[in-house]
Amino acid sequence: MTDRKNGGAGPGREPKPDDLSEIIDFMVEQAAAWVERQRNRYRPTGRGLSAVEKGNLQGFFPEEVLEEARIATAPRIENPDFYSQLEAAGFKPLLELTGAAGIAYIDTVVIAQGFFLRPGAFAASPFP
Repeated sequence: MTDRKNGGAGPGREPKPDDLSEIIDFMVEQAAAWVERQRNRYRPTGRGLSAVEKGNLQGFFPEEVLEEARIATAPRIENPDFYSQLEAAGFKPLLELTGAAGIAYIDTVVIAQGFFLRPGAFAASPFP
């Protein structure tokens, strides 16, 4: 990313609409920081995977990943906080996350509560 001391995009600053490389750098930096913040927000309240869930997923992920993974719930999935900065610079964010059923933040999966059929059961998911 462009050095902030030299006028680069950073928190609270909008990227310049005419500088594609600055926009890309801004989005990468902001997205990585947002994912980390969301992981740190939801991981403490998440639960580990059950033996059944691990069994359902073992063909797709190494055991170490399944051991570290956590499942948490939220009222809904939120859009990244930096979207407002992109909009202020004249860009419409491409991903609308508020209608998503869930999202993975590194090793923490957050499921929107509205997508549960019964407490603790997610529709068409390995997370009963």
